[in-house]
Amino acid sequence: MALHSPALATIKMKHHLKQHIEEIIKLTDEEFEFILSHFETTNKRKRQYLLQEGEIADKEYWIVKGCLKATFLMKMEKNIFYSSEWKIGG
Repeated sequence: MALHSPALATIKMKHHLKQHIEEIIKLTDEEFEFILSHFETTNKRKRQYLLQEGEIADKEYWIVKGCLKATFLMKMEKNIFYSSEWKIGG
């Protein structure tokens, strides 16, 4: 059985993030540590919400493992609502 810990998730997040950035530009360790200082790690359980209706999305998320389902409700003219859903992950 594989062990899952917040420390392991943080190590994986750092590795994947650095790989992603270095597809565009090479970084020194110091530069990458500066970038990392702007991130925080959070773990969510299956079916747990990132945001509830009415909350403001004031952060961006980097999904390291799993799937994310996003639903948007936008108020249109004449009180018509539009909903869109999709799944991402890996």
